[in-house]
Amino acid sequence: MEGYSKSFFDSEKKRRIFIASVSESTSKEIDIAKGWSGLQSFPRKIWLDKGGKQLVQCPVEEIEMLRTNQVELHNVILDAGSKLEISVTAAQADVEIAFPIPIALLEQAEVLESNWTNPQ
Repeated sequence: MEGYSKSFFDSEKKRRIFIASVSESTSKEIDIAKGWSGLQSFPRKIWLDKGGKQLVQCPVEEIEMLRTNQVELHNVILDAGSKLEISVTAAQADVEIAFPIPIALLEQAEVLESNWTNPQ
C-alpha cells in the first residue's frame, strides 16, 4: 500500500501520533527479487511550532523501550573497507555513531541559508 499514513490523538499523553509507510524508488522487479519494498515508519508525535505554521515531528519516547542489549564502543579506529564484528544477533539494529570533525573542516562547510529550513 503506497503512501499510506494514519494519525490518532493519544488523549492520555495529549499528543497526536503519526505512522506512515515509507516507499522506495526501486523497480517492481527489484522489489520482487529482494522480497520486500518499503517499510513502516516509527510512530512519531507531531505538533505545530510556536508560530503555528510549521509541522514538527519526532519519534515517540516509547521507542527507547525497544533498545535493549546495548553495545558501546569508544575510540575505535577502522581502516577504509574494514569490518568490525560485534556480538549482536538481530534482524534489525539501531545504530548511533559519532564522528569527530576538526574545526578547520567545519569552517570550510557550505553556509546553511535560513530560508532553506523554512518552507513558508
